[in-house]
Formats: sequence, structure tokens, C-alpha cells
Amino acid sequence: MQKWEYCVLATDSRELHTLLPSGRKRQKIRRDESQGDSSDNDNFNRTFAQLGLDGWEMVNAESGVFWFKRPIRE
Repeated sequence: MQKWEYCVLATDSRELHTLLPSGRKRQKIRRDESQGDSSDNDNFNRTFAQLGLDGWEMVNAESGVFWFKRPIRE
């Protein structure tokens, strides 16, 4: 049976939460001037795009909260 891992990207708090069996991993998304960001939105948009490149599939979006899943590689 296929197993999945999930993550949540929230626009209001600018956070990426990866949900793990051992708990939740939280990453704050802030401007990264070394990447040429002029605002937090630049890094947020790059993070959003990177999720797709990393194999995450969006499964739900509601009120600025985006849910993603990807198969667990065993």
C-alpha cells in the first residue's frame, strides 16, 4: 500500500510545515537577500515552486493554506 508524507504552506504566517510521524517540522519563510529577494513574497514564491520540483503535489488550497503530499520513498 502506498504511504504518503504531507506538508502545509501557509500564506498568512509565511511558514512551511512538514508533518512527520515524529512530529511537525516548521520552517519560517523570509526574504533571502543572497537570492535577490526584495520581499518575503519572493522567497515564498520560490518555496512554492520548489515543492513541485521536489515531488510534492498540491491536494488542497483554501483561505491561503496549501496542502501537499508526496509518496514516501522506502
